[in-house]
Parts: sequence; C-alpha cells; structure tokens
Amino acid sequence: MSYDIYISSKIKNDFNEVVSLAQKMNLNIEIKTFVKNRVLDNLDNILPVYKDALKNFNGKLSMHGAFAGLCPVSDKVNRRKKTVFRFDQTVDIAKTLNVKIIVFHSGIDTFDSKYFDDTDFLGWFIDSETEFWSEYIKKLENLEMMAVIENTSENSPEILRKIVERVNSDNLKLCIDTGHVNHKTNLTVQEWIEKTGKNLYYMHLHNNYKLFDDHNSLLKGTIDFNEVFKTLKETGIYPGLSLEIADYKAAMESLKFVREKLQK
Repeated sequence: MSYDIYISSKIKNDFNEVVSLAQKMNLNIEIKTFVKNRVLDNLDNILPVYKDALKNFNGKLSMHGAFAGLCPVSDKVNRRKKTVFRFDQTVDIAKTLNVKIIVFHSGIDTFDSKYFDDTDFLGWFIDSETEFWSEYIKKLENLEMMAVIENTSENSPEILRKIVERVNSDNLKLCIDTGHVNHKTNLTVQEWIEKTGKNLYYMHLHNNYKLFDDHNSLLKGTIDFNEVFKTLKETGIYPGLSLEIADYKAAMESLKFVREKLQK
C-alpha cells in the first residue's frame, strides 16, 4: 500500500494554478474554499468555476466541510438546523465535484471548554454524536463518500474514536489534525495515532510551537515528524496525508520532507 498526498487549495490564489501544480507533481487536492458562509451563499457563481477547473484533473479530491459555529448536537435548535443545512450543502458540492472524502468537525468547540473534562458532558456528547452520525452517514454511504471527523478541541482521541466505533460504518472514520493535537492537548501525535488505530483514515499535517495553531511547515515547530512517520510505519496504517499549509514555500518544503520519509 502507499500514501495519498494532498495539497491545500489555498496554496495558490488561483485554483486553476493549484490544479495545474497538483497535476504536474502527481498530487491530490483538498478543497478548502467551501468552508465560509459567504462562499456557500454564492455557490451559483463559484461552484461552476471549480467544476471547470477540475474537468481534466486525474488526481483524488478531498474537501473540508463547513464548520464555523456549527454543531450537529448543539443545545440550540437553530444551530442544529443550520448545521444540517451546511452539511447538506457540503455533500451536494462534493457530489458535483466528484469529491470522495469530506472532513467534518464534531462541533465540540461550540461548547464552553470547562465541560471538556466533565465525564457527564462527554458521555452525553458521545451518545448524541453517535445518534446523529448513525443517521447522517447513510447519505454518504449511498453516494460512496467517506466522512472523516477531525479533532479540534477534543483533549483525548477516545472521544471521537468511541463515536466512530459505535456508528460502525465503513464510511465514517477519523482525521488526525497534527497541529490541533500539539496545540490543544498534552499528548504527542504518535500517541494520538496509536490510540486512534484502524479508525485513522486521513491526516492534516502541519506544525506549530504549541502556543498557536500556526499551520507551519512540518520542519518548524515542536512536533517531531520523524517520529510521526516512524509510528505510521510501525502501525501499518495508510491514511491520506494532507499538507494543511497555505504558504507555498512551506508546503513545498514539507512535501519534500514527506516524500523523502515515505521512500525510506
């Protein structure tokens, strides 16, 4: 088996240039454009541009779903309704562009962080997310798409792992965001990989110095990506590897590093 490598659509201002670069370098693309409300409210003008740019693209496509202020299990009815509406838009866009992997957030960060260590809250949250995804994943199963839930403010990999295991769908897995692990938790990325196990399907790769979610080059921060790739190889897991780095120079530096590691 081999690793699929994705670059961010934010690496260039012109999406046509992103597609050309990915085609030339034998890379895949994670589309980041459709996370903002102003874009989702203007799809008639924007979506055809992306569809045209991708008409001859031979690589694989993933997409980051809408997330700002969204949570499918919010205690606020309007937020739950808005979340389902934005999720549905995301799936429809993915269908139009032939995207096969969609990255979602659980929405835990819409709650007060004081609850993140509360056993009762986490029990309710896991049960509620399980109930939501058990129904919603059927939409993606019918379209043969993968949904991956990304860690944001979760302080333990068990939270999302329990949701995915309880839903028990081949179309719902997990995305490890390395920067979030480093910035938001006291665990190493290696530990997060080991505890996620076979449910790991996709990764957002970027580095930081723990203080901020900087999205730096893999070589600039406190995450030791030598150890990250060592752990991946030891566990025999082959997730999609998405360089979630918008700066072109930093992304190319990171790509060179990743390809060297994968060749060893």
